[in-house]
Amino acid sequence: MKSAYILLKTHRKTGKKYLCRHATSDEKTCHTYSGSGTYWRKHLQKHGVDLETTILAKCSTIQEAKLIGIEYSDKWDVANNSEFANLVREEGQGGAEVASKRKSYGSRFGYEQKPFVMVGDTNPSKRKEVRKKISDKLKGREITWKEKLSKSRKGVEPWNKGKSNPHAKTDHMNIVIECPHCKKTGLKGAMKRWHFDNCKFKGTI
Repeated sequence: MKSAYILLKTHRKTGKKYLCRHATSDEKTCHTYSGSGTYWRKHLQKHGVDLETTILAKCSTIQEAKLIGIEYSDKWDVANNSEFANLVREEGQGGAEVASKRKSYGSRFGYEQKPFVMVGDTNPSKRKEVRKKISDKLKGREITWKEKLSKSRKGVEPWNKGKSNPHAKTDHMNIVIECPHCKKTGLKGAMKRWHFDNCKFKGTI
């Protein structure tokens, strides 16, 4: 039977912390689970996954995990504390329950799951606050592959600049010729395909 664990992840190199919840039947996986927060994942991509895990609580129900998650979130003020990578407080609403309850293949979440996932979605000010916090923390970062590639190639002269490709010449195909069987004229490429030996009027005119 699965249990819900409230975990504190600490990055050994940077000291950044992340409060999260992990549902599993094997307690050992708590140490291999790295967390799934937006800003936290970006932090791990940049600095590597070198984490120390502290198990704060083991819960038998989601409601219990939610209460304990909120308690630790408020205690450390994780959403506003610069030592933490959390953008919102940990309320025990993980992705495992959502995945197990999905019933719709036509959308990301089925109708029944939307209220379960989008807690606090009726509060516009909360959504704006979270989006602004994500925007501020990711501002100035090289997120996309296109931006990274563009920066790495800046000032590098293309290897084929000023060179021509002899295989790309098609002037010989732009010659206008006439079919001897039907007397129709056209570009050499198309005419060779449909006329001359392949002309439907061959032998009739």
